Amino acid sequence: MKKSQRKWIVFGLLPVAAFAGWGLSRVYQNAPSTQLTAAATEALAADGMTYVNKPAPNFQLLNAQGQPVSLTQYRGKVVVLTFFDPVCWWDCPLEAQELVDMNHVLGPLASHVQIIAVDANPEFHSLKDIQAFDTEHGLNSVPNFTYLTSPSVSTLSRVWHNYYEYVHVPKYGMVQHADVFWLISPKGREVWLSNPEAQTKYIGGTAELLATYVAKILHQPLPDVANPSNNLGQGVWQSIGPSYALVGNGLSTWSISPYQGYRTVERSLSGGNTWQIVTPEAMTQRGGIEVEPTGANSAWALVGAYGYQVDPVLRTTTNSGQTWSAPLVIPGPLPPRALHPLVASSQETAWVISDHELLRTTTGGQTWTTLAHNVPWMPEASLSQQPQQGLWMGGQIHSGSKAYLWSWGGKTFTQVPLPVPTSWAHQSLLVMAPTWQSASQGEVAVVWTHHGQEWLIWDRTSNGGKTWQRATVPLQIQGNPYAAVSVNGDVGYALTASGHINAWTWSQNTWHEEIMHLPAGTPVALDVANNGHVMVMTRQDQMTILWDSQNNGTTWTPHHLP
Repeated sequence: MKKSQRKWIVFGLLPVAAFAGWGLSRVYQNAPSTQLTAAATEALAADGMTYVNKPAPNFQLLNAQGQPVSLTQYRGKVVVLTFFDPVCWWDCPLEAQELVDMNHVLGPLASHVQIIAVDANPEFHSLKDIQAFDTEHGLNSVPNFTYLTSPSVSTLSRVWHNYYEYVHVPKYGMVQHADVFWLISPKGREVWLSNPEAQTKYIGGTAELLATYVAKILHQPLPDVANPSNNLGQGVWQSIGPSYALVGNGLSTWSISPYQGYRTVERSLSGGNTWQIVTPEAMTQRGGIEVEPTGANSAWALVGAYGYQVDPVLRTTTNSGQTWSAPLVIPGPLPPRALHPLVASSQETAWVISDHELLRTTTGGQTWTTLAHNVPWMPEASLSQQPQQGLWMGGQIHSGSKAYLWSWGGKTFTQVPLPVPTSWAHQSLLVMAPTWQSASQGEVAVVWTHHGQEWLIWDRTSNGGKTWQRATVPLQIQGNPYAAVSVNGDVGYALTASGHINAWTWSQNTWHEEIMHLPAGTPVALDVANNGHVMVMTRQDQMTILWDSQNNGTTWTPHHLP
């Protein structure tokens, strides 16, 4: 995993530390004349902006076309200098997006700015490597951006040394290097140093922060861009699957949680008491991952496409994730922001939506048959299988006159209406693929987001989906809806906005607080097993913790993920 070496920059480098000692105290004395936006102020607190004021060491490297480029040839322009690993799939793509967005905020001032990235990977530093990064992240169309490298690692090392760039190749994972932005004046002096937080929530703020300080160096006000933050960060990849999930047959034995931009898969072989990371290897998880269990120890894993991994990939396991099959490529894209485009009934049989087609395999993914063309693509699409019947698909409905599911019985997809409250009509709704208790009994969760608050209802069928009836009144819930609800036989559960677990028995007509006292932290996922075992995933102090209770929430046992 790539790490942002923040302490190394501030404390490990004597020249920078010398500046930081008095530079940080001068940030506000030298603050830009343009007032910082709220987002930029938040980024300033996270990223820092240290005043430096010393000559910028010159260098000469090669651009993506193999042409020599020196720093001094950009005298007269502000240079924003950073360091990218061309095979990085988290920090560097985020910072690339921040620089693109900085141009957007600068407007016409961007013509007075040159953005330079220097290769920061001693293993991958060929022209082909940096060309691939430029293409992958749309930097080819940024006229004031250039990515520089050298066939000589010693030449690159001198640049790293002169700009105090820490570069380390670990035994496993991505190259570790410092995330920095140097702002160099038109006269060739280092003026400001920022150490950005590689988090999506800071993308727009960091872009505005950089633009503001660039404008200060140019002695120009920023152009009046209406609501710039609304258009920033749009190029960041939206990966498949929920960020947090508890999945399994009966008792939850699989979990998904994020770690520094990746999705990791954990498996419990002890009923939730201990957990082991079993993420499939040899591919990036930044495209997102979905796990579909098919037995006590078997499962499918669908990994979304990203970067060099240009197509979604399937893996299978029969030993609880200790080993996975070789990657099986699914040609064509998945639906936009798909959450569960895969459903499986066994280790041999599975269905997936890809490239507007419904595909099925009965050979464990070795061969695929197209069952339907022109499949309706819905954002946040999800699939489920009705026992001994066909498939059902849900997703995001944008301001339609009604809520609906798509049913596939073997030939075509048919739209099936769902009842919702009158106030929910003509609103954007999230309809999840149904949960089936039998071939005739099933439940579907429908979520309406209103003023940032999410409300849940369940509809139910007892005739195999021919008709659906309202089963619950609305309940305000918390977190990703796919991870905040669980169905256990005749009872539905949900994480509420008040921090409880509420339950609804289908024969009743009211929600009741099933568990009032949840563990510490922010609950992000829920699962209730057939034996009443309750499992809750929480986030606390940037850690993911799994809690389980076998006495209806009276006591909770924590399990820290590895």
